[in-house]
Amino acid sequence: MKSLNCFLLIPLLFWQVQFSSFSHQENELFPDSEVENFRDYLNVLIDSDDISPLLEDEILVINLWATWCGPCIQEIPELNELVDKYHDQNVRFLAFSDESKADFEKFRTRRPSFEFNFEKSFENFEALEALMKLDQEYQGRAIPLHILVMKDGSVKEVFVGGSKYNIQRIESFIKKEIKRKS
Repeated sequence: MKSLNCFLLIPLLFWQVQFSSFSHQENELFPDSEVENFRDYLNVLIDSDDISPLLEDEILVINLWATWCGPCIQEIPELNELVDKYHDQNVRFLAFSDESKADFEKFRTRRPSFEFNFEKSFENFEALEALMKLDQEYQGRAIPLHILVMKDGSVKEVFVGGSKYNIQRIESFIKKEIKRKS
């Protein structure tokens, strides 16, 4: 039992140490100011990433993850199914990691069949900090972290964990948001 607890806690502690320099103030969702449209705010933060600008009326499914996170890796095939299913319905899937692209490529050499079809951002600590501040429950110290952003740019939901239930939750959000008029 002790070894199982260590196995589960070590990734959480590592994640916490990685971001210990960030300040997490309760009830402050965005740094420095109130932001009405999170999509617009995130566009500023991803300007230097490989991610193309986020467009008005796009639904966003955002995932914070790492290659060392077992639950993250385990949920990715099901997340990929959502990417495939909704690829032409104005839904963007974005993944942010504190790891480098080189770390990701090393991981892929060990697991050549691994696919993650989200648009990926590596080492964008400013964007990671903003995303983690949305997590009121764990203050951004647990992954996988999911953030669902509505067509109007507002954050609908933020939750942690890799499970079939959370995949269903994401798909339910997508379906409802697709039906909602802008």
